[in-house]
Amino acid sequence: MNLPFKILASMLLIALSNSGLLAQAHAEVKVFQAGTPSFTLSTALQLSPSAYRKTPTAIDVNRGTAAQETLRYINANAQELGLDGNFTGESLIFKRLRKSAQGISLHFQQRFNRVTIEGAELIALFDLQGGLSVLNSSLVLVDGFNVQPELSREDALRSAVRALRYQQADLGAGSRDGLLIAPRPGRAGQYALVWQLSFREMEDGSRPVEVQVLARGSQKGSLLRNRTLEHSISRAPVAIYDASVTAVIPNPIYKGVKVLQNGEPTLIGRVLPLAEAKSANAQFEKVLDFFTEEFNRNGFDDQGAEVTASVNVQKYTFLDILGQKQNAAWVAPWKLFIFGAGGEELGNFASALDVVGHEYTHAVVSHSSDLVYEGEPGALNEHLADVFGAMIEQASGAAGNPFLIGDTVLLAPLKKEAEALRDMLHPEKGLSPQPGKVSETPAEFAPGCVPSGGNDNCGVHILSGIPNRAFALMTEKLGWETLRGISYRVMTQRLRSTSDFRDYRAQFEDECEKSLTRTMCRSVKRAFDDVEIEI
Repeated sequence: MNLPFKILASMLLIALSNSGLLAQAHAEVKVFQAGTPSFTLSTALQLSPSAYRKTPTAIDVNRGTAAQETLRYINANAQELGLDGNFTGESLIFKRLRKSAQGISLHFQQRFNRVTIEGAELIALFDLQGGLSVLNSSLVLVDGFNVQPELSREDALRSAVRALRYQQADLGAGSRDGLLIAPRPGRAGQYALVWQLSFREMEDGSRPVEVQVLARGSQKGSLLRNRTLEHSISRAPVAIYDASVTAVIPNPIYKGVKVLQNGEPTLIGRVLPLAEAKSANAQFEKVLDFFTEEFNRNGFDDQGAEVTASVNVQKYTFLDILGQKQNAAWVAPWKLFIFGAGGEELGNFASALDVVGHEYTHAVVSHSSDLVYEGEPGALNEHLADVFGAMIEQASGAAGNPFLIGDTVLLAPLKKEAEALRDMLHPEKGLSPQPGKVSETPAEFAPGCVPSGGNDNCGVHILSGIPNRAFALMTEKLGWETLRGISYRVMTQRLRSTSDFRDYRAQFEDECEKSLTRTMCRSVKRAFDDVEIEI
């Protein structure tokens, strides 16, 4: 049969487009900008063949060229983006590239006079043909800001240690530590020059914190922020340590004694009880397999980093003065997972798959969106950890209700009060009741809240109930498997470090439009509407 030339030509164009051999730029680029409604840019960006090339088996990206072409596009459209259009490779630093089945994302960090501006970021999403489809921006206009500190880093550390009454600081290596331009809490558009430091008590490794110390002005040496750093409650290598032999909280110098390496007992492990260590190793293997099989992720940093965990923490201490006996945590600056030995109310941390998955997801967040651990960004950090902890447990085929987080760690006294630590579908029923709607947000966590250990960093474990319920509602309609890929791409590719609930909804819905049907996306929108997260 002879087909008309036009039909043959059309079929050829479609085939070339689908194969990636013919690049097609998006006619419009959707822009999400912090604090403003989303809009579109009519100017397209198609990465050049020297920057991006898709073959039948792989995506080849020249990171430097792709970053330069994106930078030129931002400058060319600066007026529509509300920016000054003078970005260079020094003022908008390319940080990382992520690949997925939908394309690539480029992440940039804004600087001024070589000093990082906290929360000022740009994420550019490109489709499989190398066409720019989405920009998520929190870039700011900064001019005339003095970045010369009047306080040294050492003096800033001394001031912080004195203010928080630590004995001696063990410095960590947080991803944002150093000199920063940081937004002032409760003062929109106002910034301060600070030293950001992560540290904990040297003697026992307790009380890990991330602080910002004012570096200029009449209040230099004062704390601007004080955030607790305990995110409580091919396969990468797994090392399990037993910390029961000491009262010291595990730290990079002393994690306990290594008893398992990739599931095999060490020499010391052959003579020590291994029940908790084996439980932790088994759960980490399930978590690692899930992230590898579902998302092709190689370890929490996607570079095959070893999982290092300490179990039986504070096992033989009479009093849990340091607060770690009945706790599980990921401590980012030290890249360490710790699992308490348990007490009269909470226990079984190392054998709880959802708890291990929760803490591991905090590590994934630390190496992707790196959500700031305060207020709504911190609540999203907790929310995503709950989502993937529950998702991993559901995928394992475990019996029970996957919306219940930490149900197996509650011991008899607390079982009388609640079914679980948190209930994603019914946040008010958790051990510590959470709001299920934005209108139920406690006044103390409203905008202007200053984070501290005393207020849960402005309610990160409380406010997470709001997006938790939204996710549970859409899961009831669509199923867990349907939402796996969307949730992962939003977490690792779309969110900025200061993304709030509004941006989370915007990114989730936009990703839904690219991945699911309109009917499915209506269920997503209804779920966000139900909890009053608005765009």
